[in-house]
Amino acid sequence: MKQGVSGASGTKIYQYATNRTLQLNSSVSISGVNFVLDDLSRLNATVGRKFDGIIGNDILKNYLTVIDFTKRRLLLYPFDQKLDTKGYTEIGFNFSDGRPIPELPVSIKLLTETICPAMCFMIAARG
Repeated sequence: MKQGVSGASGTKIYQYATNRTLQLNSSVSISGVNFVLDDLSRLNATVGRKFDGIIGNDILKNYLTVIDFTKRRLLLYPFDQKLDTKGYTEIGFNFSDGRPIPELPVSIKLLTETICPAMCFMIAARG
């Protein structure tokens, strides 16, 4: 199936597949997954590494998700499973618009007093 998506840079036609099964390994699969099929070669070239795909909110919203950067693993757990979070930092997410927005503490320390008040206003107005 195909669908056009319009944005600031024009319209692009994407192929997609609905209600498919994603096989993660020989014993684990996720059914009812929708896929957008796209050529990632431009992203691969820009970042300088190969991507096989991008996992989006359609999958992650259905699981407690642990990202272990040290071991380079993404772990998906059912919501009713209690996780041992020892050694991990839990990050809350806001889903009010249906999009996962991480709730991270942010602090800014100015190293000099020479920034003009207008610049500070511009920074505050965007945030």
